[in-house]
Amino acid sequence: MSGDFRLKDAGEYLVWYGHAHPAPRLLTKAIFGIPELHRKEIRGAQLVANPVVILPGQFWLWLRRRRPELLSPISWWIASRESPGQGGL
Repeated sequence: MSGDFRLKDAGEYLVWYGHAHPAPRLLTKAIFGIPELHRKEIRGAQLVANPVVILPGQFWLWLRRRRPELLSPISWWIASRESPGQGGL
């Protein structure tokens, strides 16, 4: 597990971290370690990118905007009740 593999693009890595990625050939092989999004891929992965700390409210907000089909009606209700400091509505 490594946070160095959260981004798939070596150019994007350079922009964010200010230096070249130490193993760019592995970027496309890493799976981002959020089980709600990549559960099946994580099970068989040899390289899992550590998601570090994602506050629940931020994750729910991201999920609601990017992958709404993964949320049930109750999930929408929970996501909208997170505290504003955590990215809730």
